Amino acid sequence: MDAGHYVPVKGGSFLRFHEWNVNGECKRCNGFDEFHLIGYRKHLIMKLGKDAVEWLESHRHEVKKWTRTELNELITKYKTNGKQTTNRKNPDLPF
Repeated sequence: MDAGHYVPVKGGSFLRFHEWNVNGECKRCNGFDEFHLIGYRKHLIMKLGKDAVEWLESHRHEVKKWTRTELNELITKYKTNGKQTTNRKNPDLPF
């Protein structure tokens, strides 16, 4: 399984590590199926809600320069909470 991004991430994309944008995908869909985003979007709306998907789409061109500290914090977070998944419908999450 690959870490598939709904909004493609190139260079210093703000969405590279955003939990809403990264989801498990099979290698074939992630690497070779240019039309898989149609189904990806549909299922992402069911998972996160239309507002969250539109938010991702509206932030597709934002750039972020990640610091070493930020990256280390992300590594620690996901090593600690790796089994937990983010769900847009969770009221504790900011949006």
